[in-house]
Amino acid sequence: MEETISPTSSVLQAEAMVIFLAVQQMVKLSYKSIVFLGDCTQLLKSLKKLIRKTVKVCFQ
Repeated sequence: MEETISPTSSVLQAEAMVIFLAVQQMVKLSYKSIVFLGDCTQLLKSLKKLIRKTVKVCFQ
């Protein structure tokens, strides 16, 4: 199933949606841990709080 991202008002919002959709797919595929690399500290800290409940995620 292909997901599409609705238009966003910022790059930060678009990046957050992409990571969120990626985590959803990894959960569907039964991944137990995921590593994301990124350079936006604000985004990674926010997502870490939201996603930690679903699957073990490491943001670097």
